[in-house]
Amino acid sequence: MTEINKQLHETLIEILDFVKEICEKHELTYFLIYGTALGAKRHCGFIPWDDDVDIALPREHYNILI
Repeated sequence: MTEINKQLHETLIEILDFVKEICEKHELTYFLIYGTALGAKRHCGFIPWDDDVDIALPREHYNILI
């Protein structure tokens, strides 16, 4: 993994932590999907070449978040 990817993944973790805090504060359900979920399960982190975060919320929780 390149140094740029490592920095990117660290930033993405910070973003996920921020989203997690907001969702927990407002009792919103969220979950990881697509490459983010696969990376968490298969790589215990990110897929090395992944460069984004994929999350989903039920529609009613998404509407509250937005």
